[in-house]
Amino acid sequence: MTILNQRLESLEQFVELVFESLEIASQCKMLIFPSSVREEFSFAVEEKYIRGEEKQRILQFLQHGTMSDRLSTFDGESPTFEQRLYAAGLTGPELNYKLAEISQAANVFYEKGGALNFSALLKKALILLKSLIGAIPGIGSALQELMDFIEQRVKDLTARP
Repeated sequence: MTILNQRLESLEQFVELVFESLEIASQCKMLIFPSSVREEFSFAVEEKYIRGEEKQRILQFLQHGTMSDRLSTFDGESPTFEQRLYAAGLTGPELNYKLAEISQAANVFYEKGGALNFSALLKKALILLKSLIGAIPGIGSALQELMDFIEQRVKDLTARP
């Protein structure tokens, strides 16, 4: 079952979409990546993200997360998990809007396919992923970098005459 044709309603569903996007990129590696980096991409994605436990680690953190004492503000107070999500616009109406934008891009890609639509989905997903990583240091920065590389490769494909 795909999450691409569903309306996203939570950060957990968003994480599922990010990992589904990685799987799509992995399945389409012959189209997206030149042979010189294809094998390295496969190892990077499949080992850590597709077969690994990274998705479960991020989902568990979102469901049961607490911020450590190392994250403190200028006055020495440690913001709560919820405060960091709120400050990053990852709650309430702001989150709902962001999820709606990503859902719309995911639905277009699901219905029409194509590199341009996949690129648009990745671009929007990366915006939210960067906010999430900024709010919760220690999760997903390597994932973000990998998604950045994928998005750039897909963008390069669509820019060629």
